[in-house]
Amino acid sequence: MRYYPHPYSREEVARWIERNRERYASHGFGLWALILREKGEFVGDCGLTYQHVDGVDELEVGYHVNKELWRRGLATEAARACRDHAFDALGFDRLIALVRAENEPSSAVATKLGMHVEKETMRGELRHFVFAMTPGDR
Repeated sequence: MRYYPHPYSREEVARWIERNRERYASHGFGLWALILREKGEFVGDCGLTYQHVDGVDELEVGYHVNKELWRRGLATEAARACRDHAFDALGFDRLIALVRAENEPSSAVATKLGMHVEKETMRGELRHFVFAMTPGDR
């Protein structure tokens, strides 16, 4: 949660889980758990969610990985699978990633996916890059 405004409280985590359940019920997709194959342990999440950005609902690929496991390619591997699922299985023609301006590791993942910075926006009084791509950018 380093690049979030603050770590979630138990109540905020419960609301976050409920929002993800609602996403599955409404859209058929959301965030998936990332399980480290070698140990079978939960190490983060990655998936597809709608985000309201500058007055428009956009499909986002989001990824969160335990900091101790950064720079091993886990977020990139998971996000690539989600990107391909969005384009190939679900038929979307655009995908974004919202990344805090100072979050260089997440910016690197978005770039590896084939995304480019389309614009900057403010969310929760924090500056974010809006990375975007279409299927042809892969």
